[in-house]
Amino acid sequence: VQLPLMQNVFFSPERETIHVRYDMKGSWVDRNAKPPGNNELVTCRHCNQKFRYSRNFQAARNHNNNTARCTVTANGLHEPSVTYKDNDLLSKLELQQSEGQRLVEQLERDATALCTWGVMDYSLLIGVHQERFNIDAPGAALPVPVAA
Repeated sequence: VQLPLMQNVFFSPERETIHVRYDMKGSWVDRNAKPPGNNELVTCRHCNQKFRYSRNFQAARNHNNNTARCTVTANGLHEPSVTYKDNDLLSKLELQQSEGQRLVEQLERDATALCTWGVMDYSLLIGVHQERFNIDAPGAALPVPVAA
């Protein structure tokens, strides 16, 4: 029995926070994310703080049962980090041409290896880091990144 092992490319102390995750399989059948359960311990997609999810966001509590406030969002409310699926991707992802070509080549290598091993299940994991910019500098050529 051969098992391919892969490292978690989203976990790295040097990398930026991944705000949105997608698990893409190329199917539309049952491919919508489900919200976390009420009172489930989850991670905020903005600040990575653990908190107890509540359908009433005002009542969200951190893992120590204190009222939780997100230090990143304008309203101070946490949002759970959910892994979305194929049907949840509602906008285009833009890549530079060289990145797109590298991605296609890697997908072809992966598909060939999985076919050789007789494996049919495949997921493409996509992580999105969202950046905010200050654009109030008159005449600035490029926006200045602001810590999210």
